[in-house]
Amino acid sequence: IITKIHEPDSRYMLYWNVICILMTILDVFYLPFLLSFYYSEYETDIPQLDFIIYVFFVLKMLLHFNTAYYSKGNLIKERQKIARHYLRKNFAFDFMALMLSMPRVIFGVNTLIYFEVIRVFRILSLFKAINKFEDNIQFSLSMTCILRLIKLFGSLIIVTHLLACIVHGIGLSEENGTSWLIVFGFREQPIFRRYIVSAYWTVTTMITVGYGDITPTNDFERMYAIF
Repeated sequence: IITKIHEPDSRYMLYWNVICILMTILDVFYLPFLLSFYYSEYETDIPQLDFIIYVFFVLKMLLHFNTAYYSKGNLIKERQKIARHYLRKNFAFDFMALMLSMPRVIFGVNTLIYFEVIRVFRILSLFKAINKFEDNIQFSLSMTCILRLIKLFGSLIIVTHLLACIVHGIGLSEENGTSWLIVFGFREQPIFRRYIVSAYWTVTTMITVGYGDITPTNDFERMYAIF
């Protein structure tokens, strides 16, 4: 993987890009859930999954140094040009995300855990990877429309998940000793139930004016609901 130059349009890279899409989706879902629900409750995370995700993105970064790219219609295969191209593009973000995750994943130290939220911005590379996948495979018009619907639905799910994790984290902040989790009796409920309620509040707030069964209970929550 890391000893030869790979052409971006090869079948091998097509399969690799599919794996990248799936792993990025996993990371975008896993990290916010970990920060909002598990770490906030001082429960154990999933070290095996953390390690798998970390190793994968290390390999992905190394592979970038060995993947040819197109420039003005020409395929560039020289290693020095490939390295400079990657260093100018995404290397800084990839390296920072890995360094911020290293203390917790490798050494079990949680000092920088909340700085790891930067990994959520991998969602930008997710959209690029999906668009590239579509470009490499010539789909029919009907299949293209179906894929666009899937992307739209998937985007809504990701946004709902992220906002649900945020609203749950805000509920744990307990401004003046109260929060929506406490007032409505969800603070001691299992994690799965609290996640469902958080996602429910998020969806009803996004697509309706809300049903009024769960409402903000302090100024911080009201500010979040406004924006």
